[in-house]
Amino acid sequence: MIKTYTVVLATGMTSSPLTRFIPGEYDEYGRLKVGRDLRVIGSEAVFAAGDTAHALADDIHPTYLSCQHALELGRYAGHNALHDLVGCELIPYRQAFYATCVDLGPWGALFTTGWDREVRKTRHEGKAMKQQINNEWIYPPSPAIGKVEIFRHIALSAEIDT
Repeated sequence: MIKTYTVVLATGMTSSPLTRFIPGEYDEYGRLKVGRDLRVIGSEAVFAAGDTAHALADDIHPTYLSCQHALELGRYAGHNALHDLVGCELIPYRQAFYATCVDLGPWGALFTTGWDREVRKTRHEGKAMKQQINNEWIYPPSPAIGKVEIFRHIALSAEIDT
């Protein structure tokens, strides 16, 4: 047992086996089922996000084990966990926009949007999109820019519509 008030656990592309120590309901991938506020169903003091959470992105589509869902799930879960600790109102997670971008090596990449995966960019345009996603959108800011600029960047990117 780890005695603590707050824990943030980031484990990668699979649901961590540590989730088995949390009382609750699980999906077929071992992810904890969560409510709209990302609180674990059956464990009132625990919020889950990323690859450990089985959440609905909208009214019918479950999230996938992907960075695009994990990043937003983390933002909402962090927001709600903090608000829960200080007695403030929680907000429901919702991520209606869905896209995929798959790098296919020398051929290029495929970029799609929507749950029906409508093709938007292929080959070189798709590859450029994939590189922008990987090299700009999902990477944290460089330590070389300094603490003040890093916190400013995080504050701007962490705004959640309520």
